[in-house]
Amino acid sequence: MASGEIIVNNLPANTSPTADDKVMVIRNADGELTNVTLDDIGDLLADPPEVFWVRYGLTSQADIEAAYQANKVVMMQTSGMVYRLTSRTSSTNHKFSAVSGSTIYTRTCSNGSWSSSTDSIPSASSSNPEGLGTASPGVQNLYSRADHVHPKPTAADLGITVPSASSATPQALGTAAAGSSEDYSRADHVHEMPDAEDVGAATPEDVYAVYPTDTASGAVASFPDGADGVPVKSLVADIAPVQSGSGDPAPDNVRPITGHTGVTVYDDAYYGGLIDWNQKAPALNTTNWKKVTSATWVTFTAADGTATVAIAGNKTSNTHIYPSTTPDVAGHVVYIRMDAKCTNPQSDQRATVLFFENASKAQTLISSAVSADWSTYETVATITVTPSQTRFYVSTGSNSDFSYYIKNPQIIDLTQMFGPGNEPTTLEAFHALFPAGEYAYSAGTETTVGAVRNDPGRNVSIAFPDPPGTVYGGTLDVTTGVLTVDKVSVDLGTLNWTYYTAGNNPIFYAEPSGHKAYANGEALNAICSCYAVGNPAAARSTLTSYLADKKFSWITGASGSFTVRDSSYTDKTTFTTAMNGQTLVYPLATPVTYQLTPTEVTALLGENNIWTDANGDVAVVYRADIQLYIQKLTGSTEEDMIADAPIASGKYFLVGNRLFLSTAAIAAGAKLTPGTNCTETNLAAALNAINS
Repeated sequence: MASGEIIVNNLPANTSPTADDKVMVIRNADGELTNVTLDDIGDLLADPPEVFWVRYGLTSQADIEAAYQANKVVMMQTSGMVYRLTSRTSSTNHKFSAVSGSTIYTRTCSNGSWSSSTDSIPSASSSNPEGLGTASPGVQNLYSRADHVHPKPTAADLGITVPSASSATPQALGTAAAGSSEDYSRADHVHEMPDAEDVGAATPEDVYAVYPTDTASGAVASFPDGADGVPVKSLVADIAPVQSGSGDPAPDNVRPITGHTGVTVYDDAYYGGLIDWNQKAPALNTTNWKKVTSATWVTFTAADGTATVAIAGNKTSNTHIYPSTTPDVAGHVVYIRMDAKCTNPQSDQRATVLFFENASKAQTLISSAVSADWSTYETVATITVTPSQTRFYVSTGSNSDFSYYIKNPQIIDLTQMFGPGNEPTTLEAFHALFPAGEYAYSAGTETTVGAVRNDPGRNVSIAFPDPPGTVYGGTLDVTTGVLTVDKVSVDLGTLNWTYYTAGNNPIFYAEPSGHKAYANGEALNAICSCYAVGNPAAARSTLTSYLADKKFSWITGASGSFTVRDSSYTDKTTFTTAMNGQTLVYPLATPVTYQLTPTEVTALLGENNIWTDANGDVAVVYRADIQLYIQKLTGSTEEDMIADAPIASGKYFLVGNRLFLSTAAIAAGAKLTPGTNCTETNLAAALNAINS
């Protein structure tokens, strides 16, 4: 409703207004609303106000003000419209308004001057109301409808934070804590399974607290270990750059230098001794072996250790034979082998060995094309099913009338022989221990083996992050994951060279970033791809006199520099260009460490050999074999025990801390040989013998 607007109320049909009914509403110039009743109209007609008519552009402002002060109704007619004074802000400012349709017309007299303007009567807004927020008067000229509805505020609008579901991996079990995350856990979340160490089981450190440790080092760290599969306590690998070629590096004998982007730890062992054999496949005959089907069109015969399965005119399914021995064990590692051939083989026929659990679950170990000649099929695999049968056969394929032959079937349970986690897990590792190729059925008998056991599955490869990227020198503690970089490389063409001519011989020198400060006379542990070391570190004046041509050295001091004498060049620019692509590897003043993931390396049964591809030595701290450790401490072994005085038969004597009983007279200087002239015993046995 605009200022000056008069609205007549609509009363219900067939009704007469009473004296108090509001028949109209008037908004004055100040925006105030006045309800008008019939009594108001009657009073107005009984005592009509005095009207003062203004002539537009002619009546003075003073006269308008006087009429206003006299409480007269101030009106004006111009341009065919009647205006009324609707606003008086001062004695020199009067505003007249008239309404026509939806337009408000305004004439203003201000300081004696007249002006005119128009405005529209506001209409109802058709926009959705604004959401609740910061209070504001707004800027629109539309009015709100009486039944408008504001949007319902959200929790965020009201400052309420609703937790969301966490997408983070649940924390591992540990010390109880209230936590700080505002997110809530999902109903199906799963915490990480604790390992044995988390719940108080013995750790490698516990093992080393009980058992003695010993050390081994060198390009190959070799040591005996008393327990297969026990992690070494510490393994530190030196990292050194590799310089290809031979001879002294020189401009005409460039020897490129490469670093390492990672380290591979190789872990093998020499095992010699007795082991319980476990060849589970019995002799191949119709008593020890069965055929799966009872169909009359399949015959199974065996003679001279060879099984013959004849399939006559039917290929509805494959026909298997299997040993009637104890089924193999799920989770065990086994060696499987057979020799097979087939008459008239087809391209889709396969020599096959599988572990059969049931009609819907089986594990295929061997499936290779079969030929008409004898061929060997073998593998090492982990059993992933719970087998009820181990089936050997040649598949039918598209062949419906043929015979297949099998001999030398092998089922060797390597887990049973070596213990879980200690068995060879590849065919190559198995053949290193057992190169014979075929083994008679002899479950439980002892077999002497002696071979290098190098199982690639035990080798550990550790990649370096970036930084440092390529490493040219330092150490990697494999067991803690700490990588220490103490040498770096630089392209000689990127250095800021100085050509120094004030001495006896011109030299070039430049200062690599972060280099070690050499003392006078200190040997250099840097290498260069195109120059060999000349002098130890020295003062610049000394090097100009004594550094040989085509050699390098180092100027002493914290700001010392890599120095080259090369008479082939007489200016800095030409020399710098020639150095592009040439490498210097130099020690850092302060080594830089990086934390990598710790890696466990386990010892193997027998004589262990651990080395790396990092071109450096390896230092290992391992759990020692107690007996060997005592012998090492006492300096006594069965090979070097010599009687230093005559020993009569039946006498007890000590060698180190080992107690022996002589079983024959032993002369001074004679070798002490347990089982021949003495026997090892203990104090309890000796006391019992003396008391008896």
